[in-house]
Amino acid sequence: MARLLAELDPCAYVLDPLPNMDVAGVDARLASFVRLLREAHPQTPIVLMEYLPATRIGGLVHASHHRTRVQTSAAMRDVHDRLTAAGMGGLHCFHTAGMLGADGDATVDGIHPTDLGFVRIADALEPLLAQLIHGETR
Repeated sequence: MARLLAELDPCAYVLDPLPNMDVAGVDARLASFVRLLREAHPQTPIVLMEYLPATRIGGLVHASHHRTRVQTSAAMRDVHDRLTAAGMGGLHCFHTAGMLGADGDATVDGIHPTDLGFVRIADALEPLLAQLIHGETR
């Protein structure tokens, strides 16, 4: 997938891989994925999104799902920190806390975003992307 994405010429990459990964997968794959994108596009901003927060529907989020979210987000931040410490620039972590709101309307099932959820994600990302792409602050 990274090789295919590297063929594109985007103004920024926004990666949201954590819902489909466990901690071992983040450790094993994310750094090499990001390195491949960086080699193909040395100046293109790369944004790594933390795991989207689950919303409550019909009760509390299961403890094991919450633990997975916390652990994979921490593993992603660790990859970010290692790559940045090794000199990779233009790599950013995007914190997702509160992004979907608390009304329960942003997801279908507490996890998968609805159209409103995607609008909220876009609205939350827009100021960062404007800064990274155009140097604008909002």
